[in-house]
Amino acid sequence: VLKARDLDLGRFVALKILPPEMAVDAENVNRFKQEARAAAKLDHDHVARVYHCGEDQGLHFIAFEFVEGENLRQRMEACGGKIPVRDSIKLMYQVARGLAHASERGVVHRDIKPSNIIVTPDGNAKIVDMGLARSLLDVRASGQLTHSGVTLGTFDYISPEQAIEPRLADVRSDI
Repeated sequence: VLKARDLDLGRFVALKILPPEMAVDAENVNRFKQEARAAAKLDHDHVARVYHCGEDQGLHFIAFEFVEGENLRQRMEACGGKIPVRDSIKLMYQVARGLAHASERGVVHRDIKPSNIIVTPDGNAKIVDMGLARSLLDVRASGQLTHSGVTLGTFDYISPEQAIEPRLADVRSDI
């Protein structure tokens, strides 16, 4: 993911590029586009927005809202793991609101963890990195599911139900 400038709109974006060696596999390209489609269903103050998905010169990319700040993991490390209770409640409330929005639109993030939550300079939380996100509505309509036996997520944060059977993980797994 790179910080880039959208020359047409004059703003910075977070440009996620599928590595060229991965783009040779149609399944990887489909998963990448699935991430963009799932994220594009979301439009909330506490979730990074998708601006565009495309391909240029053989490179597949997604342009996300660029969120200035530090991730929650960095913030926790900077304060010795002890974020003031008032700040913790505010951030988790905002994350919960973002996840509720995703749930209402049938999207499950599947990789909620401190490094995927950016805290802006004004102290607000934004959920980022929709790399494992799935639109449950699209999955049900197309019948496409994660392959059985494939565990997705970050070991330290993965929910038990997602570790056991990722095909059945839904929005409750994000909580």
